[in-house]
Amino acid sequence: GGGTLENEGGKFPVKAGSLMIIRPGIWHRYRPALKTGWVEHYLGFDGTLARELFGKSIFSSQQSIIQTSIREELLDTYYKIFELAQQEEPGFQQVSSGLIIKLMGHLIAFQKQRNFSGKKIEKTIQIARFQMRETLESKLDLHQFAASHHIGYSYFRKMFKEYTGLSPHQYHLDLKLIRAKELLLTSDKSIKEISFELGFESIYYFSRLFKKKTGANPSSLRKREAR
Repeated sequence: GGGTLENEGGKFPVKAGSLMIIRPGIWHRYRPALKTGWVEHYLGFDGTLARELFGKSIFSSQQSIIQTSIREELLDTYYKIFELAQQEEPGFQQVSSGLIIKLMGHLIAFQKQRNFSGKKIEKTIQIARFQMRETLESKLDLHQFAASHHIGYSYFRKMFKEYTGLSPHQYHLDLKLIRAKELLLTSDKSIKEISFELGFESIYYFSRLFKKKTGANPSSLRKREAR
């Protein structure tokens, strides 16, 4: 269906796939078009993490409608939340809370992708991400990569972080640590072998980063999962 949403910021059209953002304490009203009517669903939530996510630009106070189109990821998550609420099985509040955060994460990701859609820099970022996955065992010269694609590194770094949420260096490092965890749990390689295989300068540096990322040092994780 379709209709309109009205608040202090103005009057906004609502159509199929629209997501209306209604904040507490803000005057608003909405109604369906007489000819089409509409079907509407609501999610009400609050919390520290929710407020932090609502600080993102996509959820700015001026943003009252987000046009998501009909996306399977959003609909699937949305209906799972309603199903949990109707069944009220033990722990459904905690699971629903996680799904709401997932839903908001999808919205942020879709908005970022929309801002990059059709632009040359998006393709460059995708190539960079592929090369990072292919070079987990070595260092990738990101300055050289940017130069080879005829863009300045500062611009490339800024756009990469806006697109992925991480700087190129941190993104590559996270991929290495994910691979390190896989090797720790699925191979008999020593921590020293894994460290040098993935291009870390020393076992100490690798262990420190690994613990910071996962909350456990490599040897502790391996022992814990082996029980």
